[in-house]
Amino acid sequence: MTAIEASRGPSVAGEHKGRFDERSAAVLVVVLLVTILMMAIFHNRFWAPGDEGNYAHTAERLLAGEILNRDIQDVHAGYINFVNAAAFSVFGIRLVSLRYPLAILTVIQSGLMFLLLRPRGLLSAGVGALTLASLGFVQFLNPTANWYCLFLAVVTVSWLRWGPAGRRERLLGTGFLVGTTFLFRQLSGVLLGIGVLIFLLLEWPRPAGTNSPSLARGLLLVVGGGLAAYLVQATDGLGWLLLGIWPFPILLFAWRRTSAPNRELLGALLTLFLGAAAAALPLIAYHLAHGSLGAWLADTVGSAVSLPRLDFMQRPGYTLMAVLAAHGLVVGDLAQRLNGALWLGLLSLAGVLGWTLLRSLLQRPAQLDMHPLPLIALFYSTISVHYQLPIYLFYTAGLSLTAVLWLTTEPAKTSRLPVLCCATALAAIALAYQAAMPLSRGLEGIVAGERRPLAPLRFARAGLYVDAEDAARYSRYVEVIEHQTQPGDTIFALPHGAILYFLTRRTNPFRFYNTALGIRSPADLDAVLNVLRCHPPKLVFYNSNDKYNTAASARIGRFVQGRYEQLTPLPPFEVFRRRNTPSGNGGGQGSCNEAGR
Repeated sequence: MTAIEASRGPSVAGEHKGRFDERSAAVLVVVLLVTILMMAIFHNRFWAPGDEGNYAHTAERLLAGEILNRDIQDVHAGYINFVNAAAFSVFGIRLVSLRYPLAILTVIQSGLMFLLLRPRGLLSAGVGALTLASLGFVQFLNPTANWYCLFLAVVTVSWLRWGPAGRRERLLGTGFLVGTTFLFRQLSGVLLGIGVLIFLLLEWPRPAGTNSPSLARGLLLVVGGGLAAYLVQATDGLGWLLLGIWPFPILLFAWRRTSAPNRELLGALLTLFLGAAAAALPLIAYHLAHGSLGAWLADTVGSAVSLPRLDFMQRPGYTLMAVLAAHGLVVGDLAQRLNGALWLGLLSLAGVLGWTLLRSLLQRPAQLDMHPLPLIALFYSTISVHYQLPIYLFYTAGLSLTAVLWLTTEPAKTSRLPVLCCATALAAIALAYQAAMPLSRGLEGIVAGERRPLAPLRFARAGLYVDAEDAARYSRYVEVIEHQTQPGDTIFALPHGAILYFLTRRTNPFRFYNTALGIRSPADLDAVLNVLRCHPPKLVFYNSNDKYNTAASARIGRFVQGRYEQLTPLPPFEVFRRRNTPSGNGGGQGSCNEAGR
């Protein structure tokens, strides 16, 4: 037993149980039923075809027997692809199948949050659980790894709160959960791990006498430096003010307060590492068995690190969102005013949480029990600066808001009812104006709460209702592909467009689905050009204005334009058909070899 575990005692594990009565059970059932209804209504609406296509294309190739990272590139660490492949295997190879696991996890997540907030009263627990559901998966109905990571973050908070205090299993389980999160999405795992570390250091008992916690303070300096480097690279001044600065006062507080003895802390860190290693064993065994370990590291480190360096990732989106929201709040119609309040509220959540948490820590008696929810939620909120889009706020807003509820809605606090009313209002506005609404609205339309009609995506492999314009556009794409090619033929979407491969059952000639991630060297580019020369796909779809275009994709585009016959454009794509020539090298110059596949 370590000191950090012994400090917990049995009281916390029984905290929610002691207050859980028939009324609690009845409200919990209502919360779960409402969440299930929410999932039933929204689960098959909306799509983000770029992400949707990447996940579906990768999962289908896995089911076909191809090896992840050897035959198929992906920058995620891996588990998201195996979960998606399992969803296809169980529910059928359709886009909607990838939603079912997340719908189920959202219901479980709501139940866990209800139990976490139950000590703050039934009203706080019910509002918090439904707020988390309303600001979560329904706002971006996409099988992204971010939603799995949010679920794992809630499970981690629950485990730390109710885990087997006094035994090493608590640390092993925590390490396993953080490691699993990392293997769904690397950045989310790192930031969850930072939050866990700060919580563990702050809950460590303060022994009598002198102690020099040099290891703990050294770790905090490393964490602070790494977090600062991430934030400097990821965001601008407003992003720092809204989301970036708030973890640092908590880090300073932890640096001054921590008393973890070096030897005991080292033992705790080793136990956490063993738990994380256990989470990684199946994935490492898979890659060792298939000889793909080196490719896995190259994809999940080299290619993943290159993504934030793309130009479009640097746009100051939250500054523009704040300006648009403030303008709508002041001079807009009712919908614009409500949505202006929504976005300003969501942009402010991390700051509200940071300030409330710091004040709570400074006022907290030394003997008062720490709760993991606010600490983990604060550090987890910095995920939102990675890419300044509305959806990145939703990846963390629900967790941040429930943490604010924990800090501010104790039954005796005067802030309780106003805070609960604000939380309910944010959730209601988000459900009414944002849930399942298409990305094609653009930033101005999203911030204004514009609503658009949905239409069925009439493909056997879809099962979704999407933006009516999108449905018509993709029908034209599929019609051209099916007219010009046969099932199993190769087509190429440049710089990306894996959804076309999936919907039409046509073959991607490359291991990558996005040239910005798959072409990282002159040798990679030469290999692609060699395939296009010697084994040319029948059709090429080229979007020269796509945000993922690079010098390499522009070079490929020029190559295609010079060797293919151009068909009628299908905006935003130019469409090219392979010329039928007797030449063994596709009608071009240069020798062919087997590189590039």
